[in-house]
Amino acid sequence: MDKIRDILGKARIIAVVGASLDECSPSFPITKYLIARGLSVYPVNPKYAGEEISGVKFLARLSDIKEKIDIIDVFRRSEAIPGMVDDFIAVKPGVVWFQLGIYAPDSFKILEENGMEVIYDRCIYKELMEC
Repeated sequence: MDKIRDILGKARIIAVVGASLDECSPSFPITKYLIARGLSVYPVNPKYAGEEISGVKFLARLSDIKEKIDIIDVFRRSEAIPGMVDDFIAVKPGVVWFQLGIYAPDSFKILEENGMEVIYDRCIYKELMEC
């Protein structure tokens, strides 16, 4: 728990992969919360590229982000994760955070071998509320 508290306490730039404008999607309120909290948030989803959530424009790709990313918060199905590993490695975030229910152990291992901290099956919103 202290490790998570430390990560969240230092994080300023968060990319939300799989962010959505669908109000029924779990990513919708969490992305809005992260923005309202004053963090620098980059919603990433090619489906919504150019549209806005809480005044922040969606980007099509992680590579569109020009700042060093502290956390990539992932809202994608487990089976999609292996196809995203190279994108995560290319931007070298400090942490790749997989939301509840996402489990891709082979991908997690590759990310860790490439120097990234991996957190999985945890809700970033819930963890922030406990900090």
